Amino acid sequence: MAKSIILNNLVQNKITVLEAIDRLYLIAFELDDKNVCEWIKKEKEGYKNFDTPDYRFASVSPIGTYQIISAGIVETYSNKPLPTSGIPEEQLKSFNHWPVNESLASLVKQKEASENGSYCGIPLDPVFFGWFQKNTNILMRSAMLHISDLNLETILDAIKFKIIQLLLLYERNFGCLDDFDITNIVRRKSDIKDLMAATESIVADTKMGKTKITIKNSNIGYGNKIDKKNEVDIKATINNEKQQKRCLLKRIFSRKK
Repeated sequence: MAKSIILNNLVQNKITVLEAIDRLYLIAFELDDKNVCEWIKKEKEGYKNFDTPDYRFASVSPIGTYQIISAGIVETYSNKPLPTSGIPEEQLKSFNHWPVNESLASLVKQKEASENGSYCGIPLDPVFFGWFQKNTNILMRSAMLHISDLNLETILDAIKFKIIQLLLLYERNFGCLDDFDITNIVRRKSDIKDLMAATESIVADTKMGKTKITIKNSNIGYGNKIDKKNEVDIKATINNEKQQKRCLLKRIFSRKK
């Protein structure tokens, strides 16, 4: 059982993931764990398309507010599914694997709004309203990409689990974290180096890599192209790196204090 109050509180949902990640940052900063600090910074500020980790991809659906004018009568619809017949097929498919780059705080707010019966999501620029208006008689007012409750919960759970993994790793190496003080820690450089490699393996995760935006004449969407001739070498390299990381974690956790 974890000794640290922060760990027990996080597992029992007595503190929020936002509170836990702030506490984690203080510890990582004191340890000069740059990999963890950088990961937390990205989670707090949001990601860029080329930097989105796998656990932050989700299915989204376009919803919005629009008007329909018929026989001189104007009807307004809010937070309703939008017609997609005018969206190119390639871009429509991208909605099934969309990079959710918003900050962690924004995702938490979206979850809270959803629990209260409200709709929120990733805002879409008006430049794309033509997609939804094409071949219809609607007049767009606003649009966003709505993340399903299940996908949103999955992303937040993945972030929470990473925080738990990192806190457990720190606790295993340095004891209770509630009164953590870097000045009381005496470790060999090799121990610290192994620890940093282990935390990097947790936060690095699998990235989509340098993917390319495939939508023509716009900056919306996501595509991922793999050079088939290098696919075998890439898989071999990834498998080898995973094996090395597993061995490294095993050595750290089995090391006697």
